[in-house]
Amino acid sequence: KYYSLRNFAKIMEQSKNEDVAGRIFDIVSQVSFPSEKELDGQATLVPSSSQNLVYRREAQFRTAYSACWMAVAASLPPSKSRRFLTILGKRVLPHLTQPQLMTEFLSQAHSVGGLTAVLALDGLFVLMRDYNLDFPSFYDRLYELLDADLLNSVHRDKLFRYLDVFMSSTMIPAYVVAGIVKRVSRLCLGAPPSTLLWAVPFIYNLLWRHPACRVLIHREAGAGWMDPYIPNEASLSKCGA
Repeated sequence: KYYSLRNFAKIMEQSKNEDVAGRIFDIVSQVSFPSEKELDGQATLVPSSSQNLVYRREAQFRTAYSACWMAVAASLPPSKSRRFLTILGKRVLPHLTQPQLMTEFLSQAHSVGGLTAVLALDGLFVLMRDYNLDFPSFYDRLYELLDADLLNSVHRDKLFRYLDVFMSSTMIPAYVVAGIVKRVSRLCLGAPPSTLLWAVPFIYNLLWRHPACRVLIHREAGAGWMDPYIPNEASLSKCGA
């Protein structure tokens, strides 16, 4: 594994070809990071000029693993991006020497839109949560992505699972939660029943986690009161939810 990863990184640094990157990705995506027990029991042996054999343990393997994935990500063809994003958050980022270096790749993937953008946000969310990445526009970008095409797509199950993870913290500001609830609720008005099966429990869970937002479903308002929500506003802080 060590030799392969190291050589793949060198190949990508020299070629930077999408077809080559795609082929290497197909191989490397099958390579799991070895456990501590595997590293201790089967240390990789590397020839050295100073001594016959040098034992390469976790740090050396992590360096080769990181170099390979960074080189592949830099030239990965669009046809492979979604597969990469699917495994990036759980299988790749935790083992990179500097996970924050994937931010540029994730930002570019987000610009594609659709489910690919949601998968890119999942990677950014992992970097924010686990590696202190400063990404203040995260929820605004999530809010912009929510439209009828995405909610009614065949990937709606994945979408709502990711949404539930993104909105799981009880520390999210109430205006962010209210904006997401109102956007999804309005989209549900024209959605098929199959979408409602995912959307209604998602909205319920948000209101249960954030009691301050329950006023959205029961408000004591006088005559003439109008909802200040602006559906076409892209910013959560300005939409009036």
